[in-house]
Amino acid sequence: NILEADVELLPSRREGDMETVPIDTVLDYNVDYYYIVENNLDSPHLFYLHDGSVPPIASIGMKNENLPKLKLTAFTDDCGMGHLGKLGSGGRPKKLLRFDPPNVVRHGGVSGFEEEFHCVPIAPQRTRVLLRQHLPRGPILSTITRMPGLLPGLTLIVNMWNYQIALEDGNVMQGQASRIEDWGSPRLLVGGLGDDLIKRFWSWRSKAHQNLQLEHDMESPYHVNFSGVKENPGIPTGTAYGDDPALVNKVRASAQGRNTPLVSASHDVDAFGNAVGSWGIKQDYMQETQPLHTKMGSL
Repeated sequence: NILEADVELLPSRREGDMETVPIDTVLDYNVDYYYIVENNLDSPHLFYLHDGSVPPIASIGMKNENLPKLKLTAFTDDCGMGHLGKLGSGGRPKKLLRFDPPNVVRHGGVSGFEEEFHCVPIAPQRTRVLLRQHLPRGPILSTITRMPGLLPGLTLIVNMWNYQIALEDGNVMQGQASRIEDWGSPRLLVGGLGDDLIKRFWSWRSKAHQNLQLEHDMESPYHVNFSGVKENPGIPTGTAYGDDPALVNKVRASAQGRNTPLVSASHDVDAFGNAVGSWGIKQDYMQETQPLHTKMGSL
């Protein structure tokens, strides 16, 4: 069960990587996983939604004022697809962004900062993201990590920072999901900078769902069909005369033909001016119905 996974059992670094301080954060979203993948593949949204609130990318010039200079170059390799980003036409790329199917997004930069988003679909409109961030281990971090108690404090600060970013993203993704799933808006109408990668992701997802249906006879990655007899949880219609469908149709047709509803609202007086009670036993019933006398007494 992914919800019970022990993140402490995961390796802290990959072999051959530079020395870093890995920090893990678990984020829960009430949107489907593909909105989170799309959000993390959309580089330009950082310049608007998180302008100045993400120090690692702000430190390499990825700020709102530099957005017109941003150039994104698409690439594809054996693991997935992505963008190389740089400011201006010259110089080397400053940012790496990639999608490794089916659900991993990676960000990296020349500063040495890296982060991996494992977007785990739990259920429709529910996703758990296992986020691992690698902070370059310079002299300051090397000192901090050797002092008792400071690394847990740093972890808490980074976790809180991630929670704030997730709140900003979560509100936007909920609105996006509502417009698409509830109101039928297109996922993408007019493309902009970086949206070529978004289109490639949705193309991959479409092919993945087609293969799911062809190879496994499944219409959705989630459970939509359940074995066993499907019982109707409701109670069928009927009348006071009985619930047989033929009888119900006959009674209703007769009442409609006579323009006399089977159930009518209470009134103070009936059509003949006689007093009529409200709820309970009608007064006209008591007036017009004579007591039944038997050997056992009156009823």
